[in-house]
Amino acid sequence: MSRALLPILFAGLAIRLLFLWLAGNPEPFADESNYITLALSRIRFGFFPDSGHFLWPPGYPFVLFHALREGGAGGVAIVRVFQVLASGVVGLHVMHFAQSLSGVRAARIAGWLWVFAFPLIEFSHALWPETLFLALFITGLRLLIDSRGRSLPLVAAGALFGLSLLLKESALYFYLALPFLLFWRHRETFSLAGALTVVLAGTVVVTPWMLRNQEYYGEPGVIGATLGENMYRRVNANYRNLDYPVEHRLAVYEANALVHDALVADERPKWIRHREENVVRNDAINFQAGVAFIREDPVAFAKGRVKRVADFFSPHSFFVRHLVMARHEGLQSLPVRRALAVSAILLSLFTMASATLGIGRVSGSGDKRTSGRTPEWTVFVASVLYFALLVGSLGGLTRYRVPIEPILIVLAALAWGGAGGIRASWKQTSLPARAALGLLLVLWALNAREWIALLGLMGGAS
Repeated sequence: MSRALLPILFAGLAIRLLFLWLAGNPEPFADESNYITLALSRIRFGFFPDSGHFLWPPGYPFVLFHALREGGAGGVAIVRVFQVLASGVVGLHVMHFAQSLSGVRAARIAGWLWVFAFPLIEFSHALWPETLFLALFITGLRLLIDSRGRSLPLVAAGALFGLSLLLKESALYFYLALPFLLFWRHRETFSLAGALTVVLAGTVVVTPWMLRNQEYYGEPGVIGATLGENMYRRVNANYRNLDYPVEHRLAVYEANALVHDALVADERPKWIRHREENVVRNDAINFQAGVAFIREDPVAFAKGRVKRVADFFSPHSFFVRHLVMARHEGLQSLPVRRALAVSAILLSLFTMASATLGIGRVSGSGDKRTSGRTPEWTVFVASVLYFALLVGSLGGLTRYRVPIEPILIVLAALAWGGAGGIRASWKQTSLPARAALGLLLVLWALNAREWIALLGLMGGAS
């Protein structure tokens, strides 16, 4: 990467440190409390428990455990600073991808989009595993793309994928399929042996944890057990969008009543959550109940997925949610919070819309470096489709979009930073890319009343 891009990297780290300082020391919220509880349980009782409804991978509680054990009450601050530094890894790879595909101009644009990527900024100091997961995930993707069949990078990529699964298991099936997809589409650089190497390296990393779970729960091959509970919460007839603060959800839903009535007003009684001590067996039984619920009315399920995908691609984010809740101790002024929330929404809209043109430019370019036949193209498109259609359509949270945020930034930078700028990107936009842009506009239209309503509900100090 060009040294000229280093000031952008330092600017991104400075912005994240600024928001770390502005955040102060807020009370743990939602899953933050659960992660801390798991870490403290390990300190107090000497073992890692489950959470009752979920069996989360152990990676993030493990990080918190060591920080709290060594740093005491200051351990949380240590983790937050560590996450800010880890976020710089994401910035480096974003600029590297853009430069390798289109040059320094695109890399600069990608860098500045990363600097002000408010959803990523928020997760750099919140007690969620997203930042650490993303640093491992995007590094693994870069090693995989750049490996060109060499064994060492393939082993390293697989190991990083395995480590990331110990933080979040949502990418499991992506990791299993991607190496073989690259072998299928790029046999000149990826061999079957190479694909197997990546999967084997990842498996070696997660095997000790899987063996522990098999001994404890009696179920083989378990990294995490969350799908059944997520089915209960997000397929069941009880729509909730956790991107919105609890106290404002009803008002937000009412502001968009026509869409809610059309897509998520399923009046069927929800199934009763299965409960027993074995959380893994709980998860499997609840998943089966979810499948049966879907089969009863697949049309209602399909309509609900439209709303969840719209939620996934919403320009809203946890950053906006926390501004509405006034969770940043140093950001209590209502006009400042509202201005930041509007800026975050507009920048997300800009990045995602531009990314569709970046996809078109890559697929339509005659430049061999940016041809749709490159490994980068395969990895980028596969990533977006996997997290949008499999992860996002179930959960619908903008948090689930975090793994593809760097990819969207790179594609947006290609649209604006390639030869001829945005005009050339628009002219070279293929029909599928135009369709993707049109679909985004439809999805945004479905939820637009909700963003506007939430901004109007912001209150607090002025």
